[in-house]
Amino acid sequence: MKIVLQRVKEARVDIDGRTVSRIGRGVCLLVGIEKGDTARDAESLAKKAVELRVFPDAEGKMNLSLVEAGGEVLAVSQFTLAASVRKGRRPSFDGAEEPRQAAELFDHFVGAVEALGVTVETGVFQAVMDVHILNDGPVTFIIESGKIPGPRAPGRGVRRSLFSHPLGGGEKGKNHPRIPRSRPCPPPSVVLEWRTNDLMRRSPFTRREDRP
Repeated sequence: MKIVLQRVKEARVDIDGRTVSRIGRGVCLLVGIEKGDTARDAESLAKKAVELRVFPDAEGKMNLSLVEAGGEVLAVSQFTLAASVRKGRRPSFDGAEEPRQAAELFDHFVGAVEALGVTVETGVFQAVMDVHILNDGPVTFIIESGKIPGPRAPGRGVRRSLFSHPLGGGEKGKNHPRIPRSRPCPPPSVVLEWRTNDLMRRSPFTRREDRP
């Protein structure tokens, strides 16, 4: 599930020239529902949208939540947020949830926001709408379900040093055994000296008396 949250001074939805929903100060939520989204995702993002501190306090700092600022919510379902534009010029909507399931999950999301004590207005699901948004700031955030990274596992994401092995480097993609922690990595001078001596041993142009 993906939501574009915009802090607004006012927002409304018109269909065929008629206003069907309107809010004053608050947030407009464009909600994209993807395949695999669950009620838990909807509840988690509802809580995040309501508790996110995006409104200014008395000192002008972004320090108040929607509830603390006394704002409202205009929630509009927008399946295009689930599109992929990685290939070609035509967006792919394969990742968007089927309309019936998406409508049920959107309603669940709206209910979860209302349960947190916020007034919610909505658009009309699958209708062609004119959404008027007077962005305040502008202030816009994108929040997604299941996108919060967890703690990194030990040893993952660590680049190997050139001198993490006595031979240093090696073939691309080939993992050399690491030096035990009890043995510190040799300084560059030691490795370079070892390589120089090794080349002198192998070179046919080195005089025998000069070889180590």
